[in-house]
Amino acid sequence: MENDPWIRLVMCDLLAQAGYRVTEASNGFSARRLAQREPLALVLLNLVLPEQSGFSVLAELRAAPATAHVPVIVVSGQPRCCEMR
Repeated sequence: MENDPWIRLVMCDLLAQAGYRVTEASNGFSARRLAQREPLALVLLNLVLPEQSGFSVLAELRAAPATAHVPVIVVSGQPRCCEMR
């Protein structure tokens, strides 16, 4: 879940070339909808997303039984990105 189109394209292409099935979201709202309807094996998450922050998306992923177990890799230029609040 990445809002920068160029970074999203590169990440998706690299993962697809490695043989992974990739689904993408460009903002927090679409990320939340995607997580509700698609079975996810891994999430790459930017913390700075429009419409809903990555922190909020992460909290919702952890709170929902269907996605609580899904590994999340934070991909962000945010300083202090790894401190949980």
